Amino acid sequence: GNFEPENGIRIWRTAAQLGSREAEIRLAASRLFESFVSSDRQKDFKFLLKASKEGSLFAMVSVGLCYKDGIGTKKSLPEAVNFLRLAAQRGSQFAYEELLRIYDDIRPNDEQFNTANRN
Repeated sequence: GNFEPENGIRIWRTAAQLGSREAEIRLAASRLFESFVSSDRQKDFKFLLKASKEGSLFAMVSVGLCYKDGIGTKKSLPEAVNFLRLAAQRGSQFAYEELLRIYDDIRPNDEQFNTANRN
């Protein structure tokens, strides 16, 4: 059947209550990025920042996206790049692709600078 985000969040909540750190991290990220959940964005961001420093790959990617779009913190492309690069080095393909998008956005719109015509 259709996947409902609310079902995933319910599963993560249960896992978090059972002590899953990764579930807590995913819940914080879902509160930051999903409009249907209201949250204290700064509190969730700080939680993800702490989790990323403790080694959570998912939190690193989430923090990078928060910095990229100014969610729960001030927008900062250098910080976004920093966290996404760390996540990419740890093997996150998603983080790597986000980095490419950021670099393409800030690169001058000139043929010699474009690594590939990614449209």
